[in-house]
Amino acid sequence: HQTTTLRSLMMRLTLAASLVLGALVGTAMAPTPAAAQGVDLEASSVRFGQLAQELETLRNRRRALQSKYGKLTDDIAARKRARRGQNLLSDIELQNLLKRGRATADDLYELQARIRGVEGELASARRQVLSAFDERLTKLETNLVSGQGSNRAAVIAEMNRLRQARFAYVAPTTATPDLDLADLPNLDAGQEDPEEALAAA
Repeated sequence: HQTTTLRSLMMRLTLAASLVLGALVGTAMAPTPAAAQGVDLEASSVRFGQLAQELETLRNRRRALQSKYGKLTDDIAARKRARRGQNLLSDIELQNLLKRGRATADDLYELQARIRGVEGELASARRQVLSAFDERLTKLETNLVSGQGSNRAAVIAEMNRLRQARFAYVAPTTATPDLDLADLPNLDAGQEDPEEALAAA
């Protein structure tokens, strides 16, 4: 569902980018202030798109690591069941699985922290984009009322393009669910140090 939502967002952003570009090259804008605002709108839109793409990449990475972690815990559980009567080599292999499981869990928690950071940046970028749109629209509305625009129809058309492009940024991005590794099997339960087992033997 998250992947579908992000892909939908990326499609809307692509459309919005083309609309913003059309607005940026419009002929009805006041020269100096509007141009400055236009650069801000373009830059903030590009930044938002970059962050959205980064978030999608991180979420895909998290899904892959979760799948890897699940496979490791399954392998660990199977070795626990078969542990009785096995030689020391089985214990060493189990400890290797445990190390990989712990390392993967650490990677997942680190990745989740990065995801939360990018989500925060994305929310901030979204607010900046909406603010830039609103500033541009306010300027155009002022020009329209004051009659400063050289072509009234062009000003209205540009405002419509901007409103349509702005719509792609209105809905906030759905937050990534928290990691729930606590419900997975305790990887260390009932395990002994293989070196101590070797010394005892």
